Amino acid sequence: MEFEIVRAVPADLENFTQIMETVAAGMEKREWFVSDDRPYIKAHLGDGLTADCGFIVKAVAEQEIAGFFMVDFPKM
Repeated sequence: MEFEIVRAVPADLENFTQIMETVAAGMEKREWFVSDDRPYIKAHLGDGLTADCGFIVKAVAEQEIAGFFMVDFPKM
């Protein structure tokens, strides 16, 4: 299977939230997984082009999100 890595857009927010909830629900040791909340994810999506705190890229296969990676720019 081939994956395309692309920048995430604001419309991906619901999918990312669902992915995190699914992963958390399936964890045997729930305390090992700390999911981010919607405002935090939304801030990293920005307007789809820019965000002050970081960005998100997603892996897409067959028009479905296979995973995502969030990059955070810490404030000094």
